[in-house]
Amino acid sequence: MLKRILVTFENLSEAEQLLDYAELLSKNYDTQIVGAYIKDIRKYEVVPPMAEGMIIDSTNGFAMREWEAIEEKRAQEIKRAFLEKMPLGRFIIEEGIGLECIVEKMKAFDLLVMAKGEYLNSNLKNILKFHMKPIIIVPKAKEYSLDKIILLDDGGIRANSALGSFINVFDKAKKVDSLTFGKSTEDDYLLKEYYNSKGLEISKYFEDNFEELSKYEKTSGLFIMGNLRYNFLLEKLTGKFGVKILETCNMPIFIG
Repeated sequence: MLKRILVTFENLSEAEQLLDYAELLSKNYDTQIVGAYIKDIRKYEVVPPMAEGMIIDSTNGFAMREWEAIEEKRAQEIKRAFLEKMPLGRFIIEEGIGLECIVEKMKAFDLLVMAKGEYLNSNLKNILKFHMKPIIIVPKAKEYSLDKIILLDDGGIRANSALGSFINVFDKAKKVDSLTFGKSTEDDYLLKEYYNSKGLEISKYFEDNFEELSKYEKTSGLFIMGNLRYNFLLEKLTGKFGVKILETCNMPIFIG
């Protein structure tokens, strides 16, 4: 059951897509939305901070205070946009190592919502490797919907686990389409009994070529796919579908 959602922000440019999606979830589920901006301290230790295109000497205390002020301003702008859209929501600003802070805070939430830009940045890749709760990755889009949900099903345990996570969190969802590429197969009778016990209707679709995925993007609201925690690099190197979908898909993806 979806009761608490954590929405993490990195910059103001992604606020619109995240807030639109959070609003969609809040309208469909009685849930608390918490926004978060993490001031990643590694910025000051690893990469020379920059302001107005100029590298700041980290030994210069005045310059560092200027950079911190710029980041604080950014955080407050995001917080203001969040509270305008979510007046009943809550927004937190903290310092720490981004990955560690987010993973730790996920313990207290049912779902994490993150933005995807034109590419998968390092922060998002790290979360995908270490998350232990479901995630929805949200790209920019004109509108969002939960009307048509598709499981990207390779017949493996991770896809099955992702579907289980989804129906436990999104308990109002009673119909999911299953899309498989390649050879068509029938579900085991015990699996069908499990779906029936959950009141879940599964419609199965099969396509020969992965390129056919694009037509489902145009008519669907959400994809469900298995996690990539243990083979993100392997899939990247071998060109398998999981990472390719994350990199190219223009619709929200639930990863269980």
